[in-house]
Amino acid sequence: MRTWFLQYIKAFHWQARLSYGELLRFMGLSILAYALLVGLMMVGLQLILLTPVIERLTAPGVMAFTSGAVNVFMAVVFIPAGLHGLKTVIYSLASRF
Repeated sequence: MRTWFLQYIKAFHWQARLSYGELLRFMGLSILAYALLVGLMMVGLQLILLTPVIERLTAPGVMAFTSGAVNVFMAVVFIPAGLHGLKTVIYSLASRF
């Protein structure tokens, strides 16, 4: 995961490019990171269900929280993957001319 964090930071630098193999590995690790974040969210919700806090929560509030959290997780994980993919495609097309 250390390489994923380093490549995550490099996604926002235009000069940093990945080969196709590195890009596939980064995308695979991004999917794994997304699954871990969603799993942690599920553990947090399970902890809330087992405490007296659940008496104060409503179903729309929980649904709004979970949908917002999933959207934030998707943005945090998949925007750098998309940037790396875009840079790789642009570089491969530009290097042919």
